[in-house]
Amino acid sequence: MIAIVVNPSMPITNLSDAQIKAIFTGKAKNWKAFGGPDKQIVVVIRDQASGTREIFDKKALGATDTKVVESAGSAIQCSSNGVMREIVGSTSNAIGYISFGYVNKNIKAISFNDVAPTVKNAATGLYPIARYLHLFTKGEAKGAVKGYIDFMLSDKFQNDIVAREYVKIKDVNIK
Repeated sequence: MIAIVVNPSMPITNLSDAQIKAIFTGKAKNWKAFGGPDKQIVVVIRDQASGTREIFDKKALGATDTKVVESAGSAIQCSSNGVMREIVGSTSNAIGYISFGYVNKNIKAISFNDVAPTVKNAATGLYPIARYLHLFTKGEAKGAVKGYIDFMLSDKFQNDIVAREYVKIKDVNIK
Protein backbone atom coordinates (compact mmCIF):
# COMPACT_ATOMS: atom_id res chain seq x y z
CA MET A 1 0.00 0.00 0.00
CA ILE A 2 1.17 3.50 -0.78
CA ALA A 3 0.14 6.28 1.59
CA ILE A 4 -0.08 9.93 0.66
CA VAL A 5 1.82 11.81 3.35
CA VAL A 6 2.17 15.36 4.60
CA ASN A 7 4.10 17.02 7.37
CA PRO A 8 2.36 16.42 10.75
CA SER A 9 1.77 20.18 11.15
CA MET A 10 -0.35 20.30 7.96
CA PRO A 11 -4.08 20.43 8.87
CA ILE A 12 -5.13 18.55 5.70
CA THR A 13 -6.48 15.04 6.47
CA ASN A 14 -8.09 14.03 3.15
CA LEU A 15 -7.70 14.84 -0.54
CA SER A 16 -9.77 13.69 -3.50
CA ASP A 17 -8.37 12.15 -6.65
CA ALA A 18 -8.94 15.45 -8.52
CA GLN A 19 -7.08 17.37 -5.81
CA ILE A 20 -4.18 14.89 -5.82
CA LYS A 21 -3.93 15.15 -9.61
CA ALA A 22 -3.93 18.96 -9.43
CA ILE A 23 -1.22 18.97 -6.74
CA PHE A 24 1.12 16.36 -8.24
CA THR A 25 0.87 17.75 -11.79
CA GLY A 26 1.60 21.30 -10.61
CA LYS A 27 -1.81 22.79 -11.45
CA ALA A 28 -2.46 23.55 -7.75
CA LYS A 29 0.27 25.56 -6.09
CA ASN A 30 -1.07 26.70 -2.70
CA TRP A 31 -2.50 24.77 0.26
CA LYS A 32 -5.12 27.50 0.79
CA ALA A 33 -7.14 26.05 -2.12
CA PHE A 34 -7.65 22.89 -0.04
CA GLY A 35 -8.35 24.45 3.35
CA GLY A 36 -4.72 24.56 4.41
CA PRO A 37 -2.42 27.46 5.18
CA ASP A 38 -1.56 30.14 2.63
CA LYS A 39 1.70 28.38 1.71
CA GLN A 40 3.19 27.07 -1.50
CA ILE A 41 2.79 23.31 -1.92
CA VAL A 42 6.10 21.47 -2.02
CA VAL A 43 5.61 18.32 -4.09
CA VAL A 44 7.96 15.41 -3.41
CA ILE A 45 8.02 12.45 -5.82
CA ARG A 46 10.02 9.27 -6.27
CA ASP A 47 12.50 8.88 -9.14
CA GLN A 48 11.54 7.35 -12.50
CA ALA A 49 12.95 3.92 -11.59
CA SER A 50 10.73 3.58 -8.51
CA GLY A 51 8.01 0.94 -8.44
CA THR A 52 6.25 3.05 -5.80
CA ARG A 53 6.12 5.94 -8.27
CA GLU A 54 4.86 3.70 -11.06
CA ILE A 55 1.94 2.47 -8.94
CA PHE A 56 1.18 5.97 -7.57
CA ASP A 57 1.18 7.44 -11.07
CA LYS A 58 -1.19 4.73 -12.30
CA LYS A 59 -3.56 4.44 -9.35
CA ALA A 60 -3.64 8.03 -8.11
CA LEU A 61 -2.83 10.09 -11.20
CA GLY A 62 -4.35 7.95 -13.96
CA ALA A 63 -1.19 7.08 -15.89
CA THR A 64 -1.26 4.06 -18.19
CA ASP A 65 1.32 2.13 -20.19
CA THR A 66 0.68 4.56 -23.05
CA LYS A 67 -0.20 7.72 -21.09
CA VAL A 68 2.47 9.36 -18.95
CA VAL A 69 1.43 11.89 -16.32
CA GLU A 70 3.92 14.71 -16.03
CA SER A 71 4.81 15.65 -12.47
CA ALA A 72 4.95 19.23 -11.27
CA GLY A 73 8.05 20.85 -12.77
CA SER A 74 9.17 22.04 -9.35
CA ALA A 75 8.75 18.62 -7.71
CA ILE A 76 11.62 17.36 -5.60
CA GLN A 77 12.66 13.88 -6.76
CA CYS A 78 14.02 11.44 -4.22
CA SER A 79 15.50 7.99 -4.45
CA SER A 80 13.91 6.11 -1.55
CA ASN A 81 11.07 5.89 0.93
CA GLY A 82 13.47 6.95 3.68
CA VAL A 83 14.50 10.11 1.84
CA MET A 84 10.84 10.87 1.07
CA ARG A 85 9.99 10.54 4.76
CA GLU A 86 12.84 12.85 5.75
CA ILE A 87 11.95 15.58 3.23
CA VAL A 88 8.21 15.57 3.95
CA GLY A 89 8.80 15.30 7.70
CA SER A 90 11.12 18.31 7.73
CA THR A 91 9.20 20.54 5.30
CA SER A 92 5.98 22.00 6.76
CA ASN A 93 4.22 22.45 3.41
CA ALA A 94 5.36 19.26 1.67
CA ILE A 95 3.32 16.37 0.27
CA GLY A 96 4.57 13.05 -1.05
CA TYR A 97 3.79 9.33 -1.08
CA ILE A 98 5.49 6.46 0.63
CA SER A 99 5.20 2.71 1.12
CA PHE A 100 2.93 2.28 4.12
CA GLY A 101 5.56 0.41 6.09
CA TYR A 102 7.66 3.61 6.24
CA VAL A 103 4.96 5.79 7.82
CA ASN A 104 5.98 6.94 11.29
CA LYS A 105 5.38 9.84 13.68
CA ASN A 106 7.53 12.19 11.56
CA ILE A 107 4.94 12.27 8.76
CA LYS A 108 1.14 12.08 8.58
CA ALA A 109 -0.68 9.69 6.25
CA ILE A 110 -3.87 11.24 4.89
CA SER A 111 -7.04 9.75 3.41
CA PHE A 112 -7.59 9.50 -0.34
CA ASN A 113 -11.19 10.01 -1.47
CA ASP A 114 -12.28 9.71 2.18
CA VAL A 115 -10.61 6.31 2.58
CA ALA A 116 -7.84 6.02 5.15
CA PRO A 117 -4.65 4.13 4.20
CA THR A 118 -5.07 1.26 6.64
CA VAL A 119 -4.12 -2.39 6.35
CA LYS A 120 -7.81 -3.36 6.55
CA ASN A 121 -8.81 -0.93 3.78
CA ALA A 122 -5.99 -2.16 1.54
CA ALA A 123 -6.69 -5.83 2.24
CA THR A 124 -10.34 -5.47 1.25
CA GLY A 125 -9.62 -3.35 -1.83
CA LEU A 126 -11.29 -0.24 -0.43
CA TYR A 127 -8.06 1.78 -0.42
CA PRO A 128 -7.10 1.97 -4.10
CA ILE A 129 -3.40 2.85 -3.98
CA ALA A 130 -2.16 -0.64 -3.22
CA ARG A 131 -0.30 -3.35 -5.06
CA TYR A 132 0.74 -6.93 -4.83
CA LEU A 133 4.38 -7.86 -4.62
CA HIS A 134 5.17 -10.96 -6.66
CA LEU A 135 7.68 -13.77 -6.67
CA PHE A 136 8.30 -15.43 -10.04
CA THR A 137 9.95 -18.73 -10.87
CA LYS A 138 10.79 -20.47 -14.08
CA GLY A 139 8.54 -23.48 -13.77
CA GLU A 140 7.61 -25.18 -10.51
CA ALA A 141 9.71 -24.00 -7.57
CA LYS A 142 12.13 -26.63 -6.24
CA GLY A 143 14.92 -26.94 -3.72
CA ALA A 144 16.14 -23.74 -2.07
CA VAL A 145 13.76 -21.59 -4.13
CA LYS A 146 10.76 -23.59 -2.89
CA GLY A 147 12.12 -23.38 0.65
CA TYR A 148 12.42 -19.60 0.35
CA ILE A 149 8.86 -19.23 -0.98
CA ASP A 150 7.52 -21.55 1.71
CA PHE A 151 9.32 -19.46 4.35
CA MET A 152 7.89 -16.21 2.89
CA LEU A 153 4.38 -17.68 3.08
CA SER A 154 4.84 -19.25 6.53
CA ASP A 155 2.74 -18.07 9.46
CA LYS A 156 5.92 -17.14 11.34
CA PHE A 157 7.21 -14.83 8.59
CA GLN A 158 3.75 -13.41 7.81
CA ASN A 159 2.98 -12.72 11.49
CA ASP A 160 6.43 -11.66 12.72
CA ILE A 161 7.66 -9.64 9.73
CA VAL A 162 4.93 -8.82 7.23
CA ALA A 163 2.20 -7.95 9.74
CA ARG A 164 4.32 -5.21 11.31
CA GLU A 165 4.02 -2.95 8.30
CA TYR A 166 2.20 -4.66 5.44
CA VAL A 167 -0.83 -6.82 4.67
CA LYS A 168 -0.43 -10.53 5.40
CA ILE A 169 -1.18 -12.67 2.35
CA LYS A 170 -4.00 -14.52 4.12
CA ASP A 171 -5.68 -11.18 4.95
CA VAL A 172 -5.87 -10.07 1.32
CA ASN A 173 -9.49 -10.33 0.31
CA ILE A 174 -9.69 -8.61 -3.08
CA LYS A 175 -12.09 -10.14 -5.54
